Amino acid sequence: MRSPGGCAASNGANLAEIDAALIELDGTPDKARLGANALVGVSMASARALASADGRELWEWLTPPGTLPRLPVPHFNVLNGGVHAPNPLDFQEFMIAPLGAGSLPEAVRAGAEVYAALRARLARQGHATGLGDEGGFAPQLAEPEEVLALLVTAIGEAGYAAGRDGGHRPGPCCQRVPRRRRPVPGGRAEAHQHRDG
Repeated sequence: MRSPGGCAASNGANLAEIDAALIELDGTPDKARLGANALVGVSMASARALASADGRELWEWLTPPGTLPRLPVPHFNVLNGGVHAPNPLDFQEFMIAPLGAGSLPEAVRAGAEVYAALRARLARQGHATGLGDEGGFAPQLAEPEEVLALLVTAIGEAGYAAGRDGGHRPGPCCQRVPRRRRPVPGGRAEAHQHRDG
């Protein structure tokens, strides 16, 4: 079966072709012309259309042969900066991911426990515990290193370990790559650039 535009609907490689065409159509290195959210929306709609044309559910169509499907690890937006908070942080969001949780309910519980520990620590340090535009705390911190140290402490206070293997992994997201800041030292977090709109 063929989908509109002549793309065969029998494998995921054609979604990669659609995504490549969208990136080429945008023509900018940061998706500024069409907007990353618009490109993601078209890509997601294309995946649904291709799966439907192939007579399969989306999750089945996206699962590579021989792979056991599973739920993704939830990520929790715990601290905000950038355009979403009234503080000097360049990074828009700092997130945690409870890696190694045995189930989705366990991962959600772990995320909630770290969130509560972070709120308590912020209050003890005299920071306001009001929330930023996207649900994370928005303390008056200026450096990403301060935030990452705070997150690692809160993760420990909640009874978990921070790190890549089987623990919570903190990391920042940003709307733009900060030009005046140095990179986060030690590779402890990854900065993911994305653009609103």
